[in-house]
Amino acid sequence: TQVFSESNDEISEKCFTIIFSEKYKEGLEWCLLAAEQGNVDVQYMIGLMYGNGDGVTQDYKQAVKWLSLAAEQGDVNAQLQLGVMYFKGDGVTQDYKQAVKWYTLAAEQGNVDAQFIIGYMYDEGHNVTQDYKQAFKWYTLAAEQGDVNSQLQLGVMYGNGKGVLEDNVFAHMWF
Repeated sequence: TQVFSESNDEISEKCFTIIFSEKYKEGLEWCLLAAEQGNVDVQYMIGLMYGNGDGVTQDYKQAVKWLSLAAEQGDVNAQLQLGVMYFKGDGVTQDYKQAVKWYTLAAEQGNVDAQFIIGYMYDEGHNVTQDYKQAFKWYTLAAEQGDVNSQLQLGVMYGNGKGVLEDNVFAHMWF
């Protein structure tokens, strides 16, 4: 075992440098040290490594562990990934309430993918109570960031009067 005298920033830098050169085993040693010291970016990266099996044996439980640490510190990408994992039941018991929780936290931070997903869930009543006003809210936030799927959904909502007054001009605008 190596003795580490570097600061967390130096350790993190070594972690990223080594991992990106695809020396995963050596890099993981540095990354785990930085992650255990609370480095949110490294925690997220380790979670992705385990979730995707990049340089390590794929292990969804380890992915959830590291993504949870990052998500609890507010990392928007980790929150989105946890939402996916709870939705699918990867490494955790499938739990739609937890999926919605993590998707919503990411969406509230402006993550366009999470905004679309939450909008879609409310639009379709997929594991939440169907709520067109909530769907409209989340689709609008994502559409305003340029998300074409959300723009299309807004066009449909305006065209059909789903959750908003029917308005063919606005429908056309979003299409």
